[in-house]
Amino acid sequence: YKRSLWIDTSIVLIPKVQHPERLKECRPISLCNVTYKIVSKRIVNRLRPLLDGLIFENQNAFPQKKNQNAFVPGRLITDNALIAFECIHAIQEDGSNRSEYCAYKLDLAKAYDRVDWGYLEQVLVNLGFHRNWVQWVMACVTTVHYSVRFNGVLLDTIQPTRGLRQGDPLSPILQRESSNGRIQGLRVSGRAPEITHLLFADDSLLFFRATAEQATRVKEGLLLYGKATGQMINFDKCSIMFNAKQDEASMLAVKSLLNVHSVAFEAKYLGLPTPEGRMKADKFQGITERLIKRCNAWDESKIRSRSPRTTCVYSMSVFLLPASLCETWTRRIRQYWWGELGGRRKTQWIAWDKFTTPKGQCGLGFRDLRLFNQALSGRQAWRLIESPESLCACVLKAKYFPNGNLLYTSFPLNQSPTWRAVVHGLELLKKGFIWRIGSGERTRMWRDPWIPGGWSLRAS
Repeated sequence: YKRSLWIDTSIVLIPKVQHPERLKECRPISLCNVTYKIVSKRIVNRLRPLLDGLIFENQNAFPQKKNQNAFVPGRLITDNALIAFECIHAIQEDGSNRSEYCAYKLDLAKAYDRVDWGYLEQVLVNLGFHRNWVQWVMACVTTVHYSVRFNGVLLDTIQPTRGLRQGDPLSPILQRESSNGRIQGLRVSGRAPEITHLLFADDSLLFFRATAEQATRVKEGLLLYGKATGQMINFDKCSIMFNAKQDEASMLAVKSLLNVHSVAFEAKYLGLPTPEGRMKADKFQGITERLIKRCNAWDESKIRSRSPRTTCVYSMSVFLLPASLCETWTRRIRQYWWGELGGRRKTQWIAWDKFTTPKGQCGLGFRDLRLFNQALSGRQAWRLIESPESLCACVLKAKYFPNGNLLYTSFPLNQSPTWRAVVHGLELLKKGFIWRIGSGERTRMWRDPWIPGGWSLRAS
């Protein structure tokens, strides 16, 4: 191949703010060559089936539980969110030793751009990959030449000495491999696995006892990690959360050692609001504002294709939204369809209940937000049944259904906001749940619905 068909990559700058004035206010996006993408995609397809066995973390009591859920088949971002928010709920509870812990939200500055090539190569070798394979991967990484496209013109060529191409499908996986590389973790209950960290791409959340000794060990580990990999901690964006009744001296010592200025998670974790107390409508104010902004932009652009996908699926998969919030979102969607446009009021062709009626029943198939919220929560409950060995299932099982039976357990009153959503979805599952008999070992003859039609032999 010609040189330009393989290693040349254009960089375009996408503004993060409305009127950028500094380079840091732009997000660099790499436009890789199609030929290169084909090659790297082939490598990804060969590597992907091995990721589940390669990316794991040995826990003390639960070996090989997965703490990294990014870009690995079979793992979901919602697993990280459920575990993280369950741990945060445990920290916020008073009267237990878990209130002595803290949650440290870590931010890596330019995580992709700072990966050391030598470290990455050594990680691949240590994982047992053949030398030829490692050379192919490193050839994709180290032969790149960048050219910044500014006002439609390519500027001078830049040859990097570290980092990965963010537009490359291989980069997310390699960035995770580079992170897979003595602190006392948190247990949400006595039988739960110890959680020291949760990772998703470059979002990292650490849990440890809020003492100067533990904070020192965390700092030493982070400095060693940065020295080996070339990564740098962005302390301005790091934040930490303590129990409200945590000792003031301990908090000051931990914050000073870790150079953290922000207490509590002012920013979101994985794009979701951090649950502190009850999840009221004001917790989702940012999502509501984005929904309104999106609808206004659609009105102004006068687009012809008005997709009904205005439901916030991601948030609904984790939280049980307040009824008032669902009504607010529904009202805004109605205004988008039936409100004024250019001073003229739109025609209401059909009743709103026809909008939310399935297409098979002569409706338009829009989502009823409250029912859709319950359905997505039911998906999380079903995942606990289908994947009982996942880290998320082990954490929740140890706290809420230690007997191992999710369907027939009386749950405690001190539930986290995320678990309330799972229970709400479980109610929906029970209405249509029926056992398909195999060996019969897990089926309770008198209690479980295994007879066609959903009947059980249990006397009412």
